[in-house]
Amino acid sequence: MSVMNMAAQLALCRHHAAKRLRVLAVLLAALLIPNLAFAETTITVWHFFGGGVELETFLTLADRFMKEHPDIQVETVAVPWGDPYYEKLSVAVVANSAPDVALMHATKIAEFIEGEFLRELTPDELNAAGIYAEDYFPVPWQASTYDGKVYAIPFDIHPIGLYINRQLLEEAGIAPTPPATGEELLETARFLNRDQDGDGMLDVAGFGIRDDGYTFYRMWYSIVHQFGLEILDEARTGLNPDPRLVEAFDTLVDAKNLGALTVGGVGADFIGGNVAFFVEGTWVIGDYNRYGLNYTAAPFPVFGERPATWTDSHLFVLPYQAHPDEERLEASKTFVKWMSHNNGIWSAAAGHVSPSRQVLQTAEFQALEPQMAFARQLDYVVFFPQVRGAWTLQGSLAANLHRIMSGDVTNLQGFENIKTEFANVLTQAQ
Repeated sequence: MSVMNMAAQLALCRHHAAKRLRVLAVLLAALLIPNLAFAETTITVWHFFGGGVELETFLTLADRFMKEHPDIQVETVAVPWGDPYYEKLSVAVVANSAPDVALMHATKIAEFIEGEFLRELTPDELNAAGIYAEDYFPVPWQASTYDGKVYAIPFDIHPIGLYINRQLLEEAGIAPTPPATGEELLETARFLNRDQDGDGMLDVAGFGIRDDGYTFYRMWYSIVHQFGLEILDEARTGLNPDPRLVEAFDTLVDAKNLGALTVGGVGADFIGGNVAFFVEGTWVIGDYNRYGLNYTAAPFPVFGERPATWTDSHLFVLPYQAHPDEERLEASKTFVKWMSHNNGIWSAAAGHVSPSRQVLQTAEFQALEPQMAFARQLDYVVFFPQVRGAWTLQGSLAANLHRIMSGDVTNLQGFENIKTEFANVLTQAQ
């Protein structure tokens, strides 16, 4: 072989070796650095679930979402429930450090929208994300809108209802048919009251509630709407002056004074099995199931002229971002849609009712007896009016109605206080 041929062969060998090395380098890079092939987008989600079944289930859902969407990572951040949560969220928006997604009560949405703290979801964005109003029940969807614009996507809806201790009714020989009216409830409750040791104190309460102003408020608000009334005046600048608002709370005060309603004490001990009928929201279902209670549930009874039941809702919102990142924004909308359409686990474990028609029509949800009782109220649940300061107004009602029920003030005095506080809050909100 000539020297020239040998040189050519050597050059060709070096060429093939270099080519093989390049191919090998690409393969190694793909194996060692998978994120080059599948880039991840990380979003931050704030919530206010501090523990128990709610927190466990929410984190389980987030993990499941990430398994189905490996290109999106979700960092969940728990912030204490109530005022601390909303104060911190407001500050974060102002400081341009807000989360990509946040949970919010429907009662808070007007305040955050008026403060320009939330991002509108335009019709084009909703269509592109596959989020459609007709996929949800009308009332929770309406709670996600403001002035005809969409600012949130419903995650759940959580009305109050009537919890029933099956064992106590069976022992008393009472049919398990739940009372449909307030009159039936109070009559049955008086029959079920038991002072078993003769000490003048009830050992078993027929109808009980926690000694909590928010429970009084939710029941009263339901009864007000059962009489076809609104709690605000027509201008939404103060409390409705209709005297029937006071009369609606008289119903509960009279029930307590006549011994048909037990407030606090044994009346609040549903877990201990010492109260037959108990009013509370969906948020206790998860704990009741975990304790293995022998109970069922029913819609809140009708004390007025027609059914109506207080409710609130957990909504997903996208806080305002001064410099939005398009990839995180799209990932956030993907997360919100998935959570709202796959929350059957949330309903089954935590107890809250899904606002999704698709979820409620599944055989799995239809088999959830307590949840279905609450779901039957979806056609007539009532939210607090969408006004700035709604959260504060609820607190005012809870505090003042508690003072009335405790006997610290008369009904008229308590409602005069409510009237003054409503006027102050709503005037400042103008």
